[in-house]
Amino acid sequence: MGDKEVVGFAGLGNMGTSMATNLLDFLCKASPEDPFEPKLHVYNRTQSKADKLVSQGALLAPSVADLASNCTIIFSMLLNDEAVGLLVSAGNPAARTRVKPLLEAIGQGILDCGDDARAGSAMKLVGNFFISSWIELAAEGMTLGEKNGVARETVLDFITKLFPGFITTGYAKALVTDKFLPTAEDPGFNLLGGMKDAGHMQRLGRESGAPLPVTDVVLQHMQQAHL
Repeated sequence: MGDKEVVGFAGLGNMGTSMATNLLDFLCKASPEDPFEPKLHVYNRTQSKADKLVSQGALLAPSVADLASNCTIIFSMLLNDEAVGLLVSAGNPAARTRVKPLLEAIGQGILDCGDDARAGSAMKLVGNFFISSWIELAAEGMTLGEKNGVARETVLDFITKLFPGFITTGYAKALVTDKFLPTAEDPGFNLLGGMKDAGHMQRLGRESGAPLPVTDVVLQHMQQAHL
């Protein structure tokens, strides 16, 4: 493969495509001095989802095995495994150093959780716990307001003034407009992805002796919506 890192990406759903697009843009601008090959290899089970990235210069791998054999660094975004914001990094220090420029290209910041890779996985679930709990909190608050003559838009105005932020106001706006499905322009997890993550949160809570009653309610509501 030569002396340079060859980067691959597997899983081109809404969130994966957004991340891969940022990664492709970064790699295409790589200079001869950079440690990365100026191209991105991509794979998706439904190959047509890679068409846009291929038209922008990405190389389509015909299989996961082909991706693995041709790449030294592989990112994956697989459901059966948000806009992209803070990324979590943990594990071997040398490996973290290798991928740091790529993570900076994908997201808006990196949260370094140290040498224990398990801490990175745990931090991801902690972050998802805060996000899912916030959605539940905002939904209950808007429902309480509506039941008592307060429009959702008014509650949104309250949230925007008192709790400004991308996550807080973004999900509150989605509740006001009944926007519950991710799109290519506004990527995010779908309901099944949220249910999967809530199950992982519950498992982590049980294993570490940290009950999560809010997550229990969140998962119950998601399961009801899925029926």
